[in-house]
Amino acid sequence: MRLLCVILPHFYWRCEARRRPDLESRPAIITRASGSQKVVMDHSPDLDDLERDMPLQQALSRHGQAVLLHADIPHYRTVFNGMLDGLETVSPLVEGPEPGLAYVGIDGLQLLYPDDDALIGAVRKVIPDAFTPLFGIA
Repeated sequence: MRLLCVILPHFYWRCEARRRPDLESRPAIITRASGSQKVVMDHSPDLDDLERDMPLQQALSRHGQAVLLHADIPHYRTVFNGMLDGLETVSPLVEGPEPGLAYVGIDGLQLLYPDDDALIGAVRKVIPDAFTPLFGIA
């Protein structure tokens, strides 16, 4: 079985930047609660020294001027589910194990998409421009 993997880097931050275009030019950290502690869920791409689940205090020691945003999980799920619906127009076999990651079954699509470039072009059309997908076929 052939699969197309679609990865959407900084998915949560890009969801926020679509709602607040001013974030495009500012460093931002999206936080979530982990027990009694706040941790980094995502961040703007320019803050490349941060990691997911890093304690917020540690992230702020590196980027104290960053805008802090509380994670809006229902919004992220809605956006991602819309993308999954779009991917289902390309192939009926779509799985999204977590927001920002999708697998698309591509066996039998050769009549619709004669090569991998045509398939990836169709997938790009259903993903909003604010997202920069990465693709892999296996």
